[in-house]
Amino acid sequence: MDSKTISITFNTKDESDNSLWKDWLYDAHQISEIIGYKATHFGFTTTKSKSGKIKEIKNAKKQIDKALEDGQKIKHLSIIVLPPNFESASFDYNVMLVRSLEYVTVIINAKDYTEEKEKKIINILKKYTQGCSGEMFEMLKSDFPLSYSAKANKAEFYKTLRIIRKIEND
Repeated sequence: MDSKTISITFNTKDESDNSLWKDWLYDAHQISEIIGYKATHFGFTTTKSKSGKIKEIKNAKKQIDKALEDGQKIKHLSIIVLPPNFESASFDYNVMLVRSLEYVTVIINAKDYTEEKEKKIINILKKYTQGCSGEMFEMLKSDFPLSYSAKANKAEFYKTLRIIRKIEND
C-alpha cells in the first residue's frame, strides 16, 4: 500500500562541528519517540565511506564515534524506524530522520501526524538549521519524499507533492 507522508525539512549550512552529529543521533531518537516509535536502524556516509548501508541501531554510537575519532567528516546520518521483516527501507519505514550537510528532514506516516508533535519536532530541528528556512509537505512514499528534501529534482517532478506551508526559522 502506498501511504501518505508528512515531511518537515529545513535547509542547513555545512556545519563542521562534529559534536552536532552525536547530538543528532540523540535528537533523532527523541523525535522518533515523540512520534511514537523506537528507532531501529541507521545509516551514514563519511568522506571515506560512501555506502550508507542501513544497519541495526544498536551499534550506531560506537560506529559514529569511531569514524569521528579516525578524522572522518560525516556527510549524512539517517535514523530509521522499520517494522520487523521489512523488505525495503526506502518504502517500508514508519519514520525516517535524516541530517546531511545540506538539509535536515523528518518524514512520518501522515496517520502519525499531530500539530503537537509538529511543534516539538520543529523545536528540535531548529538546533541544526542556523537560521535557514524550511517547509512542511505531504507526498506519497512512492514519490520518495527524501529525494524532494534533498532537492534531487524540481517540485514539478513529484506528482503527489503538496506543500503544506513554509517554515521560517527565527
